[in-house]
Amino acid sequence: RRITDVLFTVPGVRLYDTGFGDKEPMFARAGGWGSLLDRGYGTICFPRVFLDGMLWSWGDQVPTDIDRLLHPDEVEAIEVYSSPMEVPGRFGGLGAKCGVIAVWSR
Repeated sequence: RRITDVLFTVPGVRLYDTGFGDKEPMFARAGGWGSLLDRGYGTICFPRVFLDGMLWSWGDQVPTDIDRLLHPDEVEAIEVYSSPMEVPGRFGGLGAKCGVIAVWSR
């Protein structure tokens, strides 16, 4: 079990195959500010990742390696904000153009 196994069940979250045996969470976009990587996903971007309220990964065009963050048994809660319009100000608000995944440990 990995965090990406949990995130796979969240509507709007897709998993991007890095080509190195890892999968990273991403959000697909219908269009907009430019195509990033295209392996059948269309326009995608990687969310910022926060651990216990602290920024862990900037996201945007860089995968987060989120499965190395914590084991699922160490996770208390996960918040997923797939659009900058949903992101609370404490996580960057509209500045988090690729959304946010906030992970809270036990």
